[in-house]
Amino acid sequence: MRVFAGLLLTLFWALLWAAAALAQERITFYDVDIAVEPSGDIEVVETIELVSEGVEIRRGIFRELPAAYTFMGVRRPYEYELLEVLRDGQAEPVATIRQGNAVTWRIGRADRLLDPGPHRYTIRYRVADQIRRHRDRGDAFGDRDELWFNAVGTYWDFPIERARATVRFQDGAEVVDATVVTGNRRDERRDASVTVRGDTVVAETTRPLPARNGLNLSVSVAPGTIAALSAERRARLFWLRHGAVILLGLGGLALLLFYWRAWSRVGRDPARLPVFARYEPPLAKDGAPYSPAAVHYLHHKGFREMDALSSLLMQLGAQGVLDIEADKKRTTLRQVAPTPDAHDARILLGSILPNGGTRVLDGGTDTGFHLGVMNFHRLIAERYGPKYYRRNLLWAVGGVLLSAALAGIVLLSPVAKNSPLVLGLFGALALLNIVFAILLPAPTKRGAQVSSEIEGFKLYLETAEEDRLNMADPVSDHYQGRSPAMTVALYERFLPYAMALGVEKPWTKQFEDSLPREAAEYRPSYARGSALSGRRGPVGFSRALGKTLTAGVAAAAPVSQSSGSGF
Repeated sequence: MRVFAGLLLTLFWALLWAAAALAQERITFYDVDIAVEPSGDIEVVETIELVSEGVEIRRGIFRELPAAYTFMGVRRPYEYELLEVLRDGQAEPVATIRQGNAVTWRIGRADRLLDPGPHRYTIRYRVADQIRRHRDRGDAFGDRDELWFNAVGTYWDFPIERARATVRFQDGAEVVDATVVTGNRRDERRDASVTVRGDTVVAETTRPLPARNGLNLSVSVAPGTIAALSAERRARLFWLRHGAVILLGLGGLALLLFYWRAWSRVGRDPARLPVFARYEPPLAKDGAPYSPAAVHYLHHKGFREMDALSSLLMQLGAQGVLDIEADKKRTTLRQVAPTPDAHDARILLGSILPNGGTRVLDGGTDTGFHLGVMNFHRLIAERYGPKYYRRNLLWAVGGVLLSAALAGIVLLSPVAKNSPLVLGLFGALALLNIVFAILLPAPTKRGAQVSSEIEGFKLYLETAEEDRLNMADPVSDHYQGRSPAMTVALYERFLPYAMALGVEKPWTKQFEDSLPREAAEYRPSYARGSALSGRRGPVGFSRALGKTLTAGVAAAAPVSQSSGSGF
């Protein structure tokens, strides 16, 4: 009795397992028939036999196909034409959904459930131009035409017990090669056989396909089976291959013409004037010499650190207008004489000492002083900017905008962009903008004249007397006579200019060589303090003073900001 009960229990569990297996939703047979037309289009008939249990397959099925492919780096859409959809021999409603790289046909009625059990779906559709003509593409696969088709997609969430794909060409087609691959994107297998029967190729699985596994088929035929591309499609293919080169080439030539006209109109430099040693700073139109700050700005075409400010402060000190006390932790600027009439001196003192008196820089934030320095820089740039040097920014910005528009058109156009030639043209476009960004700024005639005079003055400051005599041209109208004899007053007068031009070391060397005793004992009356004590020679003193002033100005800023400023 116990043995009989045990057999019954075993039989019960076996029947229960078999029922569960039979109740599994699955595709029992997936048949794909592909008819290749001479034009290269294909007509596909998919017959899907499945079992529904009302779990996942409740109202119908979803057939997902790839929406696009990549050809020569360009995303191209597949051209699908849905012809017919049947369920169990009857027409079935279809809705098309496009999302990401998928075209989904939702087959079934939202208000009607399927009867549990087997069903047969038939989907008939066309796909345009599915033959890869290697002779037109220039690939290294020989002279053949190929159909590569994802016959059974990897979108199915159900196992497929058996699948078959049949490819039929027109009569007389010579099949050169046929391969079949199963699996998914990560795991490709060959669980299928392929048979060639004249102009027909049949691929069939040798074992069931798990969920999310498909079947890909590649069939190559000899040339002549498929008609050559039409003139329209050849033109489209030509544009896809070479459109980026044509756009960048023509656009680059147009941009070059734009820049050339702009440079010819506003960017040509005046004739370069000869440079001769000058023994005085250049004079402005009012007959007054340019200040060290102006000389610094004009020579460097902008500000470098705080040299313009420091050099002008030093000049005011030498003129007896300012008293400078430079200690190790604080710098005191004290106005001890009326503000001079010189324009740059007035705007400096008006910016940092608006009411005269004293300004103490102790390493802490001083917003008022910082804003005063910024105001001084702004006014110097306005005074010695456009009248002496044109940046021609509008032309440069126009060229950059044209370049950006051209690059945007190419990047958004359906053309191949990943060839070395296209990348090289993009690089040439960028280089063109860089070159003309350098060429477009140009000095005015007045700016060129003053720059030449500043160069001559700098030549005097940095060149020893014996070398300067060898360079002088006594016949030229630019000859300024013999250099003045070195004195302490002369050294102190031109030291701010030497600092502004970055040649204080050779200028001081001339002072030391000409007046060694005076140089060794040199101590300016307008500057003192612990930060300057113990400094040996004028170079050490001037460097310490410039460093102290620069550090005090930088520490006064509310936040760390760049002190450089161009035209």
